[in-house]
Order: sequence, then structure tokens, then C-alpha cells
Amino acid sequence: MRGKRGRAWLGVLLALVLVMGAPAAPAHAGGSLLDQIRQAQQRLEELKRQIQEKQRQLQQNRNQAKSLLREIDQLDQQLTATQKKLDDLNRQLQQTEAELQKTTRDLQQAEAELQRRQGLVNDRLVAMYKAGSVSYIEVLLSSKSFSDFVERWELLRRIAENDARLMRQTQALRDAIAAKKERITEQKNQIAALKAQVAATKATLQSQVAARQSKVAQLNRDAEAYRQALDELEASSKQVTQLLQHLQSEFQRQRTGFGMAYPLEGGPYRVTSPFGRRWHPILHEYRMHDGVDLAAPYGTKILAAEDGRVVYAGWMAGYGNATVIDHGVVNGKSIATLYGHQSAIYVHAGQIVHRGDAIGAVGSTGQSTGPHLHFEVRVNGVPVDPAGYVNLR
Repeated sequence: MRGKRGRAWLGVLLALVLVMGAPAAPAHAGGSLLDQIRQAQQRLEELKRQIQEKQRQLQQNRNQAKSLLREIDQLDQQLTATQKKLDDLNRQLQQTEAELQKTTRDLQQAEAELQRRQGLVNDRLVAMYKAGSVSYIEVLLSSKSFSDFVERWELLRRIAENDARLMRQTQALRDAIAAKKERITEQKNQIAALKAQVAATKATLQSQVAARQSKVAQLNRDAEAYRQALDELEASSKQVTQLLQHLQSEFQRQRTGFGMAYPLEGGPYRVTSPFGRRWHPILHEYRMHDGVDLAAPYGTKILAAEDGRVVYAGWMAGYGNATVIDHGVVNGKSIATLYGHQSAIYVHAGQIVHRGDAIGAVGSTGQSTGPHLHFEVRVNGVPVDPAGYVNLR
């Protein structure tokens, strides 16, 4: 049972389906052809799923490639900075080596000067040793006067002090140059170690870039394979669609008769409300009843009255859970059936069903006073008495 709003809504739905020329559904007379149509539809749905999966894989592939290219760009920037740092270290190392060479030469000169001065002092000491200490006395005693004696003494003292000072200065210069050489050598070693670290970093970055470039190349090969697979799937889908259209057209040409089966398993069941005007049990007024009510027990399987295509399966206002099946054009008339108040729906829109297939279960959803099947037959969208198409007794 259902309200006026539900009848109007269904009328609009069926009118749209029939006016728009929904693909013709098979009839019982063409069972083998119907099987071909069903198989073609199943193949088409499978191809659509495969196409969606390939498209998903291709998009995932593109996202991965974009991510890798961004990583490669970042690594290239790091490589550029690393190479610049390596170039700077090479220049520092060259400058340090040049400075080290100069310092080494300075140290050699200082050591030579120290040896020369050491040699002069040693020569003097040797001469003094050979001459003996008397030579000093002789130098002093050979003075012509006391003032000459003092002058000679002072001269000898200054010579000794000068020799000692020169030795100390030369030794200090030599030590300073040696310390500088040691510092420069240490600096050179540090720069060389840092250069080795930077070179290792550069090698690592290059390896990472190469690995990612290899992955990008593989992704590009995969993407090409995905595109080829998509082209093949889409071509197959087009072929199946054309085949389906041909089969449906062929089926329409073959249809010459039409007869419906009883829409409930285990029937027939008592007709509690026939087609036509009646006293509405819920609204308590006379209303047009667009179908027949069959009082089957709750959960009884509802059967497709004829071969066809499900054009609606879901909630429909006063009809509750309802299914509408388009049976195509028979003798120039569009035929459809409706099954209302279901407790469960077993099919979905677009599905091809055979005569006698279970499409749902009896219930009491929508405007209903108890479990039953509300069954309608519509011709060109207009409800007609189902008794003219199916034996209800």
C-alpha cells in the first residue's frame, strides 16, 4: 500500500525511463540471447573496474614520479652546494700548501743561518781553545794604557754578548718558523680531511640521485605499460559496449510475445487488495490502487515476473523498499513492473534479471499494515491491471 505522492513519484520515474529509451531488456523467448547480454554486461562492468584500477595505478605512478623528481631537484641543489664547498676547500688547500712551501723555505733559511752563526761561534771557541785563555790576558796585557786596557776588555765582553744574542734571536726565529710550519701542516691535514668528508658526501648524493633517476625511469616504463593497458581496456570496453547495443537491438527485433510468471515463491497467495479504486486502510479514503496486494508471509522470496533490467532498487516513499524492472518494448509498448514494501532487496539498478530470479523478500516497509507484496504492471508508464499479464489465482 502507498500514498498519492508515492504513485506520482513512481509515474515520473517510469515515464523518464521509458521516454529516454532505456536499453531494452531481454524476454524469456530469447533466453540464450539474454545470457549473452548478461555476460556482456558483466564483462563491461569488469572492464570498467579494471580501467579504474589502471587509472588509479597510473595516478599513483605519476604521484611517485613527481615526488622522486622533487627529491632529485633537492639533491641537485645539495650537490651544487657540496661542489661549491669542495671547490672552496680545494682553493684553501692550494693556498695552504703554497704557504707551507714558503714556510718550509723560510725554516730552511733560518736553520742555515742558525748553523752559520753557530759555526762562527764554534770557530771562535775552537780558536780560543787552541790559543788558550792566555790569549785574553795577552790581549789585555798588550794594552798601552789603562784606558786601552778597559776598552779592550769592553770590546771582548761585547763580542761575547753579541754572539749570545744573535744565537738566541736566530734560535727564536727558527722555533717560530717551525711552530708556524706545524700549524700550517695541521691546517692542511684538517682541510684534507674535510675535503675527504665533503667528497664522500658528494658521492653519496650522486648515488642517491642515480638511484632516484633509475626509479623514475622504471616508473616511466610502468606508466607507459599502464597507458597501453588502459588503451587496450578502453578499446575492449568500446567493443563490448557495441556488442551489448547490438545484442539488445537484436533482442528487441526477436520479441513477438510476452507473458509474466507469478511474482512470489510458493504461490499463489490470497489477493488482499485488487487493482482499482478502494478504501485506503491507512488514509481512510477512497483512492486508486495501482497494483495488487498479495498476502505472502514475511521473508517470502519475490521473483522477477519477466526477463528485464532493474532500473530502480531502493527506498521509494510510500512503497518502502521497492524494485522497478524494465521489460523493454513489446508490440510497441514499454512494459515495466514494480515490487513494493520489501523487507530486503537482492538486486541493484542496471542489473539484468531472468524470469523467476529472486529479487527481494516480502516485508512491510513504507505505508503498509502488514507483510505483503504490492505488485504493479505499467504500460508506457501508466499502471494497468496485473491480472491481464499474470495469473494471480
